[in-house]
Amino acid sequence: MNNPTLLSCIIIGYNSKKELISLLNSINNTEKIENKKQVEIIYIDDGSNDDSKKTFDTHNLQYTKKSFSLSPNQ
Repeated sequence: MNNPTLLSCIIIGYNSKKELISLLNSINNTEKIENKKQVEIIYIDDGSNDDSKKTFDTHNLQYTKKSFSLSPNQ
């Protein structure tokens, strides 16, 4: 493997679209990480109805990202 993942950041959210945008912008502004390909951001949505997952999926993030949707309260 050329660029193994060294850090996984897991975000769990429910109807937190506004806070999620702020968090993703803060993550993008992190300057300490030299190789951004070695970091993955994982978002787990707990059945939101405010398009939180869509916001995560479409946000221009500088890191590898994955997202999952669950039924509410899973």
